[in-house]
Amino acid sequence: TNTPGILSDATADLAWALLLAVVRRVVEGDRIMRAGDFQGWDPLFLLGWDLKGKTLGIVGAGRIGTAVAERSQGWMTSRSGCGALTLAICVSGVLVP
Repeated sequence: TNTPGILSDATADLAWALLLAVVRRVVEGDRIMRAGDFQGWDPLFLLGWDLKGKTLGIVGAGRIGTAVAERSQGWMTSRSGCGALTLAICVSGVLVP
């Protein structure tokens, strides 16, 4: 059966979980700890990146892309996206080429 939209929110949540894992270097830190390679505290160790002020590119402005864009509002990022059927789409009221 076709159930459009049923997993849009869950997929958008997972996309953000993966994005946060990358920018905060979660997997790298986990591997270091499991291997026993942690050398002690260092202010720059696994520093990661800040999302504030970054631009989030979203490919596809359907249900999932829109849900991902909605979640980005809490992170104060600007959003840019493109849809498969149009040359320009509207994301949060801003026309994006």
